[in-house]
Amino acid sequence: MLVMLSIIIPTYNEIKHGYLTKIIPDLINLPDTEIICVDSGSNDGTREYITSMNIAIYDSKSMTRANRMNIGIANATGSTVLLYHPRILIDINGIKDIIKNPPATWGGFFHKFTSPQKLLKFISWYSNKVRLLKKSIVYLDHGIYINKKLADKVFPIPDEPIFEDTILSRRLASHKKPTLNKHIAWVSPVRFEKNGPLKQFLSNQVLKGLFALGVSPTKLNNWYERDLHLNGKSNP
Repeated sequence: MLVMLSIIIPTYNEIKHGYLTKIIPDLINLPDTEIICVDSGSNDGTREYITSMNIAIYDSKSMTRANRMNIGIANATGSTVLLYHPRILIDINGIKDIIKNPPATWGGFFHKFTSPQKLLKFISWYSNKVRLLKKSIVYLDHGIYINKKLADKVFPIPDEPIFEDTILSRRLASHKKPTLNKHIAWVSPVRFEKNGPLKQFLSNQVLKGLFALGVSPTKLNNWYERDLHLNGKSNP
């Protein structure tokens, strides 16, 4: 099979969020596409579901999403790779678009939270118009697509538990600015719903500032995860 697109899904206990069982049925019948799931020891049925859909799972001994992405990229054979966050839902027409018109460099889809809350609308606007287009930082919840030749130049990325997408963006942006795809990536607001929109927003800004000052990503991640453990908890 000629593979035009490799879709990499880094997973850790995803079933309860309800996105994975919507993502994979959308993807399995796409032409010229391979799906690569990389899992960090899920124990909630995630692995069983992926296997039931006849998708191979690569194992990551690390709890970091960075390592899951590194493994995915190392095993991808497509001319384009798509890093698909397991708690978003990308418009299938957008994925068909990058199969039909492979990107020359890299970019992300149009970020939009599923919640209509006003602060979340502002965050999506900022993510699209300022962070992506002006600052060339693309978070994984946009769905990051990369020309494989370019991906091979910047991967593997450091095995950090948080801000791995910022590190990746900086490496990619040193080659070319990202593009913003018009198709929507619908994003789960789970952290904002759990912690409260304003509190989570302010916490995020503090984390970014501390990261810029050189605070250990492991310490930052343990604070970020707290009782949610969405991406796995780091060792201190």
